[in-house]
Amino acid sequence: MSKLKIIAFLYLVTFLVSCKKVDNPSENDENYYPVYIGKSNTYRVDSINFDGFRKVSDTIHYFVKETIEELFVDSPQQIWLVNRYNSIDNQQSWQLNAQFLLEKSSNFVKRKEYNVDLMKLIFPIVERKTFNINAFNNLESKSARLLSVDNSKTINGKEFPNCTMVFIQNDSNFFEQKKHIEYYARTVGLIYKEYIDITIQNNEPRGVKYAYTLITHE
Repeated sequence: MSKLKIIAFLYLVTFLVSCKKVDNPSENDENYYPVYIGKSNTYRVDSINFDGFRKVSDTIHYFVKETIEELFVDSPQQIWLVNRYNSIDNQQSWQLNAQFLLEKSSNFVKRKEYNVDLMKLIFPIVERKTFNINAFNNLESKSARLLSVDNSKTINGKEFPNCTMVFIQNDSNFFEQKKHIEYYARTVGLIYKEYIDITIQNNEPRGVKYAYTLITHE
């Protein structure tokens, strides 16, 4: 092989390797959703229910704590039991509200909430990659997209250096407002969720709006 061909070959190899590094994210992307017994995240929930019929809106503030309690299955996917507790004061008055199953593999994370399986994340984490959150249930397909991969996000006055947004929906017009986004941080999990589903009838809003904001994690 001539010297010129060798140089060209080495250049091509270097180019392909560099492209691979750009296209493939970190091997540790699974730490966007850490799971282990005792893992606990606590959120402040701000919720507004709009009753167009009574022409009133009810604002509620409370706290939610989700704790991983038990590992059911360890191979090939991990299946965990998650307890959800509610409190009005974030002190000692925690009441068990619901139990969910959390499944995590090297490819995805899904949760069974109220007997509905919902895909929460997919791996690897790649900018603008899409997935169907209803892939494991019989509901209509709903696309989610990974955006702002590994960007910083400040939540409740604290900066999280490596976060990714799961963008599901953000549509607004004269007749309805619909929004659903979630932010995940490495080594922490979900740090913020915003959900809006409001329709406008006779100039009166009907529906719900709520946000989960992380306040502590362990």
